[in-house]
Amino acid sequence: MILQLTYDPSVCLPVLGAYIRGNTPAEWFGEIQRWDVPPGSLTCMLLPETKSSMEPVGMMVVFHPKHIPHLSQIAHPYTIIGKKLLIPVHAKLLPALSLSEMADLLVWEWQVMHPNLGFYGFTTADLVSLSDLLQMPAVIDHSWDMAHPGMPAMASLRMIHVRRKEDDTPLIDMLKSSVDSKPLNEIPMAEPPLKGFKKIKAFLLKAFMSLLGKRGNKKQNSMYQWMQNQLEHLQEKRDKEVERLLNMFDENLGEALQYAIPLGSQHASRGVAPPSASLSKRNTHFSLGNLAGGGGPVDAWNVNRYYEQLHKKYMRAALQALENKDYKQAAYIYAHLLQDYNLAAKALVQGGFFREAAALFRDYLNRHLPAAECLVQGGLLLEAIEIYKELEMFEMVGDLYIKLEQMDLARTYYRKSVQVAQQQNELLKAAVILEDKLNAPDEALRLLYRGWNGFNRAGDHLEQYFEVVSRHTPEQLPLHIRKVYQKSNPEQLTLFLQVMLIVNNKHTNPAVKQTATDLSMHIISDQVKQGNTRHLFLLKQFLPEDKQLPADLFRYKSTVAAHPKKKVNSRRINLPTGMTWAGMIRHNLQLFIVGINAHSFYLLRISPDFEIEQYSWATMQMLPMFDYIVSGFPETNRLMIYLSTENDFEDQPKILPANLHFKYGMSVSFPNFLQQHVVGFVAKIAGAVTQFGLNERVLSIWHFSGDGELDRQYTCTLDDATILCDDRPYPTPVYQRNDLYYFLLEGVLYCSDDLGNCTRLHSAPPVNLLAAVPMVSTILFGLTKMGIVTIQVNKQQMSIAGAPVPVSHRVVAMAFIPGGHLVAVGDLLASVFKVEDALLTLEHEVTLEEEPESVIEGSVRGEFILLGKNKVLSVMDVNKL
Repeated sequence: MILQLTYDPSVCLPVLGAYIRGNTPAEWFGEIQRWDVPPGSLTCMLLPETKSSMEPVGMMVVFHPKHIPHLSQIAHPYTIIGKKLLIPVHAKLLPALSLSEMADLLVWEWQVMHPNLGFYGFTTADLVSLSDLLQMPAVIDHSWDMAHPGMPAMASLRMIHVRRKEDDTPLIDMLKSSVDSKPLNEIPMAEPPLKGFKKIKAFLLKAFMSLLGKRGNKKQNSMYQWMQNQLEHLQEKRDKEVERLLNMFDENLGEALQYAIPLGSQHASRGVAPPSASLSKRNTHFSLGNLAGGGGPVDAWNVNRYYEQLHKKYMRAALQALENKDYKQAAYIYAHLLQDYNLAAKALVQGGFFREAAALFRDYLNRHLPAAECLVQGGLLLEAIEIYKELEMFEMVGDLYIKLEQMDLARTYYRKSVQVAQQQNELLKAAVILEDKLNAPDEALRLLYRGWNGFNRAGDHLEQYFEVVSRHTPEQLPLHIRKVYQKSNPEQLTLFLQVMLIVNNKHTNPAVKQTATDLSMHIISDQVKQGNTRHLFLLKQFLPEDKQLPADLFRYKSTVAAHPKKKVNSRRINLPTGMTWAGMIRHNLQLFIVGINAHSFYLLRISPDFEIEQYSWATMQMLPMFDYIVSGFPETNRLMIYLSTENDFEDQPKILPANLHFKYGMSVSFPNFLQQHVVGFVAKIAGAVTQFGLNERVLSIWHFSGDGELDRQYTCTLDDATILCDDRPYPTPVYQRNDLYYFLLEGVLYCSDDLGNCTRLHSAPPVNLLAAVPMVSTILFGLTKMGIVTIQVNKQQMSIAGAPVPVSHRVVAMAFIPGGHLVAVGDLLASVFKVEDALLTLEHEVTLEEEPESVIEGSVRGEFILLGKNKVLSVMDVNKL
C-alpha cells in the first residue's frame, strides 16, 4: 500500500502545527516571532532536504494547545491525526486508514507527511531545542564602570487631541463654493426690479389690501380691486424672474446658483422682508448656521408652478458638481436649495468632510449611528466614542479604545457590552465577546451552557459551546460532550442528536467522532424502542463505512409492526370574543395573533403555557377586511406589524414587558415609512427593513435603515426587463436566505438580490401559497392546483423536486413543523406530510372540529396550532395522531 496526500479544499481541520520554510535559524526565528507565542511552548523538528542528506530544508513545529497563533499569521498550517501524524489542514490521506492501520504506522514519537518531501519519523532524541540554535557573541573584556546612563526614554505618545479655534461663525462654515460672485446689475434682466419707494409701496399694498378686503363687498370695492391688480402685476414680474432663473441654469450654472430659490425650508427665518420682483443674490456655500435658522428676514416667493422645473435644475447641478468633484458645492445644493440633508451628508462623506457630514446626520437627521461611522472614517475616534456610548454600543466603544491603545478602558466597555447582551438574552453574542475580546473562554462556556438549557436557539448555543472547547482545550472535547449528555433531560436529546451530527461532520479527531457516534446510537436506540423511527436513518451519516447499513435499516423499518393510532385529542383554547382574529406569528417563543373590531386593532400575546395577554390600538375606523404582514427582527425582541394604508397608526413602539409567564419583553411597532402598494417586507438584523412594492405598476425594492430612513431604492428586473403588476397585490411573506429574498407575486415565485435583480421559478403552474423550512436555505413548499410541490433553491436558481403531491381538500394555510413535517389545512381537514430528503409523504389526514383559518408551529417540537373561525385555538401533536 502506497500512502499519499490528496488536496481537498472542503476539509478544514483544526490548526495544531506549522511548517516553516528555510534552512537557517534566522528564517525560522523570524517566522516564530510573528506568531507571538512563547518559544518554549513549541515542539520543533528539522526536515532534511532528502532522505540521504542531513541538510535542513525547513522546520516542523507543533503548537501547545493553549498557545496557537491566529490562522492568518501561519503560512503553512498543519493538523494532527492519530495523535502523532502531522499533515496539512486542507489535505487527507489516500487511502484512508483504519485505527489499527494507523496504530501500526505511527511507531515514532512524531510523524510528518509533507506533500513534497514525503514521510518522516522522529524520536524524542530527534527533537530540536530552539535555545541550541542560538550562538552567543564573544565576551568583550571592557570596564563599564564610568558609563553614563544617558537621557531617560520619553513617555510613549498615547493620544493627540486637537482643539478647534473658537470663532464667531455658528457650528461649521468652511465649505465655501468656488463660484465667483457678481453684482446683480451685471446680469441681463427682462424688467428692472422694484427699488426704493416702489418696493416699500408694494409691501404696504399687500398689508393694506388684507385689511381692506375684510370690509364690505370686495367686488364693489374699487380700492380693493386696484390693489389686487397691483399684486397680480407683482406676481407676473416674479414669474418672469423665475423663468429668467431657469434660463440662467442652461447658460451659466455658477451664476444661476447665486440667485437660486430654496425649495421649502424646515427652519424659520427672522422676520419677513418687503416683497420684491427681483431675485436676491445668495451665498453659495454650505453652512450649518444658515440651516439652523440663522438667516435674516426673507421675502418668500410662491414657486409652486415652477417647483418641478427648479427641482430638476438643482438636481442636475448637484450631479454636475459631484462629477467635477466639487463636493462642497454639491452639499450646498442638496442642503440649502433642496433641503435633502441625507444626500448632502453623503456628498460630504464622498469629499472627505467627515465631521461636517456627522453634524448633518446627528443634528438634522437624528441619525446618530451614521454620524459615529463618519467620525470613525475621519479618524475622530474620541468624538465617535461619545456617540457610541449614547447608543449603548459598548462593544464598538471597546474596539475604538483598542485602536487608541487604551486597553483598560476597552476591557471595561467590553464587560458592559457583555452585560447588555445578557440582559437582552443574546448569550451567543456575549460569549463571542468573552472569548475573542476578553480572553475569557471559561466564562463564555458558562453562558453557552446556560443558553443550551434555555428556550431560544438552544442547539446553536450547544454547537458554539463545543466549538469554544475545541479551540482552547481540544483534548477535553469528548469529556465535555459526555458531561452535557448526562445532564440533558429527555426533551433535549433530539436536539442534542442534531448537534452531534454537526460535531461528527466537523471534527476529525477519532475520540470526538467515536464519542458522538456512541451517544447518538444510544439516543436513536431509545427512540426506536418507544416506536419513534424518525431518526433511524441518521445512523448512515455516523457510520458511512458500513455499506450494508442502509439496507438493514430499511428492512428493519419496513418490518416493524405499526403501532395502533391514537385517537386525536387536541387541546382547545378559547380566544376573547368581540374581535375578528385573522392570523398568527411566532417570535422568541411567544405566539402573537392579530385581530380587529369596529374601532381598534388587537394583538394577543400567548406564552408556551398558553397564558394570554391582550393589547389594543384605537383608531378612527377599522375595515372588516384588511391586509397585514407581521415580521420579527432576527435575534431581537422586536415585532413589526404592517397594516393596509387605510388603517394607519403612528409608529410609536409599544413595550410588552417580561413577566412571570413571558421570559422576554417585546417591542411592537408599525412601519409607516413603508411605500404604498406593499408586496411584502422582511425585518432584518439591527432594525433594517427591506420592502418589495409597486411604484406605478413597476415592482421595486426599498432598503430602509434602522430609524426608518430610505437608504436605497432599485427597480426590480427580470432578464433586464422591468417587472409589471396590473392589480394591487395582496401582501405576502418574504423569506430571506442569506442576501436573497423569495416571495410570490401574481402566482409567480421570484428570487431577488439586494439590487433588484430577479429570477423566477420556470415550468411551474401558479403558486398560491408558500411555506419555508426555518433557517434552511434550500427548501421551500408551494401550493399549486396540482398539489404541493417541493422547491429546491440554489442561490437564485430554483427548481421543483419530484412530482406534485395531491391534497384531497382545499388548502387555506400551510406551515412547516419542526421535526420534519408539513401541515396543510382547510375544509375541516388537516393533512400532515412527512418531509424526508426534500420529498413529501402523506402520513395523516385529520378531521377537524371547526373550519381553520391559519396554522403555525407550536412551542414543542412536533406540535402545531390551528386558528379556527370560531375564535378557538386547537393544539395538536403530530407524534400523537
